[in-house]
Amino acid sequence: MNKVVIDQATKRVDVYIDHLKVPLNCPVCNLQCTVYDHLKERVWRDRDSIDFVTYVHSDPPRISCRIHGIIQVTIPWSERLSRFTTRFETHAIEVLQSTDVKKASSILGITWNEGWHIMDKAVKRGLSRKTWNPLVIGVDEKSYGKHHNYVTMVYNLIEPAVEYVSFNRKKASLNSYYILIG
Repeated sequence: MNKVVIDQATKRVDVYIDHLKVPLNCPVCNLQCTVYDHLKERVWRDRDSIDFVTYVHSDPPRISCRIHGIIQVTIPWSERLSRFTTRFETHAIEVLQSTDVKKASSILGITWNEGWHIMDKAVKRGLSRKTWNPLVIGVDEKSYGKHHNYVTMVYNLIEPAVEYVSFNRKKASLNSYYILIG
């Protein structure tokens, strides 16, 4: 970290980070490489510091790997292509678990689309780690709304959780669940 700017009027903190002038490892093969250049400055929203909205600024370095060529290094505080730090996304997921996207986005000071994107990424990460082999399942249909709208839900009865939801009540709605679990 080489500079911190605090603006009392706008309640904003900007943290500027430079990488250390040392060789960096290739994110693919972990080979130690020299820095090739830096990308233009990127800005990530970080978790707020008390009442101050916090942003992290950095020029991400690219390395020259003799195996993989010129490649951007992994930024330790953020996922690739994210505009938020991992700390902010973790906090956002906690807020999203407690309320809907609109209210969570308002609390976090982000747009609805940004809130939805954070939630969508979290769900995809969770589903990618999920084991799809419940021992005992229950299938139920629930109506919602006014005009005979139904969802078909599959429950894991051993570890209480909803495994799958389909937005109709046809027998075929379970086919995609069976394909999903193999």
